[in-house]
Amino acid sequence: MQRTDRKNLHIEAPLLLTADKATESLKNLDGWQLTDDNKMIYREFILKDFMAAIDLIDRIALIAEDEKHHPDIHLTQYRNLRVALTTHDVGGLSQKDFTVALKIKELPILSHKHNNGAVIDQQSQSKKQTGKRGAVIRNKQIQKPRYEQKNVQPKQRKIISSKQGRTN
Repeated sequence: MQRTDRKNLHIEAPLLLTADKATESLKNLDGWQLTDDNKMIYREFILKDFMAAIDLIDRIALIAEDEKHHPDIHLTQYRNLRVALTTHDVGGLSQKDFTVALKIKELPILSHKHNNGAVIDQQSQSKKQTGKRGAVIRNKQIQKPRYEQKNVQPKQRKIISSKQGRTN
């Protein structure tokens, strides 16, 4: 199927995948799930911290721009990320969704492990995550967020009245 864009160039429009084809394509994408209506695929990530989540969003944005196919990205609770793909032009899934998901799958991701450590998600065994100046990031023990630590008292906050310091 072809369509014409604003410059009258013919562009190959994506084709809607059947539910069976979408389910089959999903087998190559560990961690990705198909919605009940078979119109979207998504993956949820729990990242090490806020900056790791933003870094992943930035890297996904580069892939999306390259492919000219943009996912829905939702960041909640500072490190919980949900990436969803669908092709609006066809009202469901196309091969473009699986192409972008496969490229996202290849990204090394610094995720949070609930046993008090950060690990690099080994989606791609052949790639290493590097930090500034090319240094390899090793699996390091990190401190749990305050809400996950035992016996931690909430920070005491000083309440300042708007009338404080005023003289009549």
